[in-house]
Amino acid sequence: MVAEGSAVRAPVSRELIVMPVGREEHIDDDRDIIERNDTVLLIIEDDPHYARILLGLAHDKGFKGIVATRGATGLSLARQFRPAAISLDIFLPDMLGWTLLNQLKLDPTTRHIPVQIVTLDEERQHGLSHGAFSYLIKEPTTSSLETALDRLKNFTLTRTKRLLVIEDNDIERQSIVELLGYNDIELVTAPSGETALQAMREQHFDCVVLDLRLPDMTGFELLKKLH
Repeated sequence: MVAEGSAVRAPVSRELIVMPVGREEHIDDDRDIIERNDTVLLIIEDDPHYARILLGLAHDKGFKGIVATRGATGLSLARQFRPAAISLDIFLPDMLGWTLLNQLKLDPTTRHIPVQIVTLDEERQHGLSHGAFSYLIKEPTTSSLETALDRLKNFTLTRTKRLLVIEDNDIERQSIVELLGYNDIELVTAPSGETALQAMREQHFDCVVLDLRLPDMTGFELLKKLH
């Protein structure tokens, strides 16, 4: 019995509600025929049609390709296959590409892999500042994609990379050299902006580490001169 005036509490359902998210579409790729010295491009793209276009272009450029249409799958494949490069869309069904990019760059086993963002989202500066190798907006034609894949393929070639460290403080400059020095990196240092500009006129560099406070100009002034 229930006393008059007392509240009646409805039973609480403890059933879990599972929202369907759809199955991941399988795209025939090269994961089963990859050999030791192959140059592999991991394509993380939720649009199957666009993923197949990227895979075909990758083949034309000499890559073997692996495709994931979800972020979690892409991260797992990156750790498993250690691809030479990654093509990443921002809008994925299970996570944003920004989240995936961050996870790739925080993982010591994948942070060195160049990530090329190919998306409809026009946030190029945001992508580059978070470690993306390059940033492309999806277009109706493939010409920019082909150029970008050429650049990506050239970057992945096995060769000694040349790094320029621009830092006026001797102790900090040496610390950077010791931190970044490795057998596949040739390090060149410059204590001033003008010295750095002269070095860049004389030889090619793959990357620059720049102190914004230099004795003869600011880092921003140096960047402006470079552009």
